[in-house]
Amino acid sequence: ANTLIFPNLASGNIAYNLMKELETADAVGPILLGLKKALDHIDEVIKTIRASKDVTEAHKNLMKKFDFSTLQATAILEMRLQRLANLERQKVEDELDEVQKFIAYLEDLLSSVKKMLKVVKKELEEGASDVKHSVKD
Repeated sequence: ANTLIFPNLASGNIAYNLMKELETADAVGPILLGLKKALDHIDEVIKTIRASKDVTEAHKNLMKKFDFSTLQATAILEMRLQRLANLERQKVEDELDEVQKFIAYLEDLLSSVKKMLKVVKKELEEGASDVKHSVKD
């Protein structure tokens, strides 16, 4: 179908793709929040893990003591202790900030068909430009 004649089809497709991206970003955000919280309480987190008899108990203790979700506790336990304790704080905070901004951007796009169509137009213009360059080469 011609997206210029049927803009609702194009915007529906874009909305679906944006929602998929938002779903992915929404899944990563809480994990990063958990890692940041673990970094904020790193000594207590390490103490809790070391005091646990096994991984299952450590998982339960992290969830209980720090109110981590299952996914957050799993992410903390899967991360190498050296990586968790070292200079990862800035990286986690930067990634969290980036994900939160991306989520806000996607939610803003999804709130407006007009904005989604702008994105389509831009992508079509970029695609046309790429085609022109490949034809010249």
